[in-house]
Amino acid sequence: MPTERAMAFSEGVQMAEVAAWVRKALDDGKAGGNVAKRAEALLEDRARHFARGTGSDVHCSAFASSGIQVRDDLLLAVAAEIQEAAPKAAAP
Repeated sequence: MPTERAMAFSEGVQMAEVAAWVRKALDDGKAGGNVAKRAEALLEDRARHFARGTGSDVHCSAFASSGIQVRDDLLLAVAAEIQEAAPKAAAP
């Protein structure tokens, strides 16, 4: 049974992977229009809060209470929109 700390680490890694996937989709032109604008804004907001949250325990606490769960949910929703809009590969 994983510890609470291990689960938090795992969730952090998963969200980093989602953020990297969204960034690559944007860079590859797989998202456009409103979805791309929202994705870009979410990634910028996430980076801004993360940069503010590094360093002392006070900063880490500020990051944890900055609405990260809401931003993660929004990023997951945008990733799902990008995935749904992607052209489906033809069956072999």
